[in-house]
Formats: sequence, structure tokens, C-alpha cells
Amino acid sequence: MLSFSPPSLVHKRKSEGTRGIVDDPSVVHALPPPTTKVALCVGINAYDHFPALSCAEHDAKDVAAQFETNGFVVRTLLGRDATRDNLLRQLEWCVHSGNTFVVALFGHGVERRQSALFVPVDATSGDFEGDKIHTDILRGLSKRSKA
Repeated sequence: MLSFSPPSLVHKRKSEGTRGIVDDPSVVHALPPPTTKVALCVGINAYDHFPALSCAEHDAKDVAAQFETNGFVVRTLLGRDATRDNLLRQLEWCVHSGNTFVVALFGHGVERRQSALFVPVDATSGDFEGDKIHTDILRGLSKRSKA
């Protein structure tokens, strides 16, 4: 499941003119807040090549709800939707969408050569690192972000 939280909703005032904006103050427009906090919460219970987990998806949903309560725009990847490609796309969204971003990963992780890797749902169980999310990817995204 991929879920998106709506951005803040604000009313446009008539004084803002008619540059493509409806002048009716009862019409609500979705606008990003001036400072955006975004979060990506990922939870995977069932894997093809790793043992099943029982609480990862539930934990991701709970953490996502807490972030939303605290004003974050949240995207959630659960179960079969948490593929490596989807994770990378959503991580890029975090980098480009927020002044602050948080990534919460619930599922299997592996350690290779003193580095941690998150295991997406479509990863193999072998030593191949190219199908996992390496901490170097997260560090690189963090350096590129405006957060």
C-alpha cells in the first residue's frame, strides 16, 4: 500500500486576484506549507527470501500516524509495494519535497563489510548488495537534500 498525506489546506482570499485562483473564499486549495517536514515510513512483514516478520507493517503505520500528528507530510510503503525501485523513488521525493525529512524503515536488515543494508521486499537472500538499500545511499541523499 502506498499512501499519501494531503498537504495543508488553506483558503484563498479574494484580494489575491484571478491569476488562475478561484476568488470564492469557500473553495479550498491545497498548498504546501512554507516549511515542509516529510517522512517516508516503510514496513515489510512478508518476504520471498527472508523469514516473515509480524509487526513491521503495523509499526510503520503507527510511526506514520505520529509523524502526521506532528505536522509531517507522510508517505508509507507497506508489504509488496516496498520494492527497491519504489523505495528509491520515494527517497528522492523526500530529498526534493521537504526542508526536513525522516526515513523510518521496519523490516529486515543485513550487515555486510561493517555496513548496514535495509532489505526491500524484492531482495534476494544472497550476498548481493545491489538489491538492498545501503546506508551509503541514505547518506548521499541526505547530503543532496535541502534539509
